[in-house]
Amino acid sequence: MYFFRRYRFIITQPDLYQRFSGMRKDLSPDGYTLKPFDDNQCIFIHIPKNAGQSVRNTLFENLLPGHMKAYTYQLIFPKKIFESYYKFAFARNPWDRLASAYMFMKGGGAHEKDRLWSEKTLTQYDSFESFVKNGLRSHEVQTWPHFRPQVDFLRGQNGKIELDFIGRFENLQQDFNHVRDHLGLSGELLFINKTKTKREPYQTYYSDELREITARVYKEDIEAFDYKF
Repeated sequence: MYFFRRYRFIITQPDLYQRFSGMRKDLSPDGYTLKPFDDNQCIFIHIPKNAGQSVRNTLFENLLPGHMKAYTYQLIFPKKIFESYYKFAFARNPWDRLASAYMFMKGGGAHEKDRLWSEKTLTQYDSFESFVKNGLRSHEVQTWPHFRPQVDFLRGQNGKIELDFIGRFENLQQDFNHVRDHLGLSGELLFINKTKTKREPYQTYYSDELREITARVYKEDIEAFDYKF
């Protein structure tokens, strides 16, 4: 299955495959590379709003592409290499992540694409409550990386999550140190790309109804990582 899907990707999307292959050796025209993964025999799955920008800047000098899924990396890397590399990610409490993502995107996000999406989509909702009740379950929101369930980024071709380590946002410093030391790298964690809007503890944004809506939408995340409100 792995070989067949990767072969089909190479045949049907040769330009994209060549682009990714080139990124394993050098910088792409937009300034990103996958070379640090080969150099350090690892793969970092960057889930939005889980401190991924801080992790990749500290360990890989912000040279990695954005929020690519484990499934995509299985198309890029041969099976033997993918399975041998140390694969890691960071998970976050879904209620906390949702509130953070909403505030982050309301503030314009990280770049022009984020800003345009926010202006088109989030301006329909005048509050977090309205957004959760009326927009969270829409296809347009659920397919945007910052609101996509975390498990979507971590599942491989077989539908399973098979990473070597999943750290916790709530235990970020200790879990980051674990990854850094395992890879034999150095550097103190850089805390960057924080939501610009000052936030209260995430629990204060939720009524019982909003809490339950969020629990249904992110049911798989809650079960996979054993989070509680």
